[in-house]
Amino acid sequence: LFAAERWARRGGGAPSRNSESGSWWTQRRRSSGGLARPNRVTGTPMTADARLAINASIVGGNPTGLGIYSIKLIRALDEIRNDFFVYASSSGAFGSLRARTGRVPRATRPDYGGRGHVVRLLWLQVALRLWLSKTRSQGLLNTVPEGVLRSPVPQVTVVHDLLPLRFPPEYPRQQYYFRFLVPRILSDSRLVIADSGHTRTDILDHYDVPAGKVKVIYP
Repeated sequence: LFAAERWARRGGGAPSRNSESGSWWTQRRRSSGGLARPNRVTGTPMTADARLAINASIVGGNPTGLGIYSIKLIRALDEIRNDFFVYASSSGAFGSLRARTGRVPRATRPDYGGRGHVVRLLWLQVALRLWLSKTRSQGLLNTVPEGVLRSPVPQVTVVHDLLPLRFPPEYPRQQYYFRFLVPRILSDSRLVIADSGHTRTDILDHYDVPAGKVKVIYP
């Protein structure tokens, strides 16, 4: 993902799947001088040593599916770098991290169904946008297709599937989010990550996104 972000920011060719080890992000990582103490204060912005913000607000009190994916991704990233800041509604779900975390309001949790989804979207567009503007973040990684419209920093968005568009009757409310908001988020993203070739094909079929902007990176 970091190699992909580097590609997006510099406008170069497609990154290789093994290019992370020599990426600019890795070479420029800053040491924390030991384990960083998690910051669990609601709404606290990242510090200057956090170059990347990760939107993991999908992680709730009882993570399933996308939440578990987000947790595993962040744990894996934490093993190789600690200069990022995680925004999540349940920071304790990640266990012990070197990276700093900021807890977003509980009302954003997916545990609350449609209401939580609406509150989370509002938090992304207002609170997260504010913190991104005030900090020195150099990028935002969205672990699901929920991001900041007209983001003040470059963002990379992960898309797992487009089931609400393929089977609308099964997702009577979510289909509208995928029809009207997801296209704008992907349009505002420097890079779109699909976790399978099939998902990439669906993205190109349903959305007006340049093919060169959508890359496949397997989980």
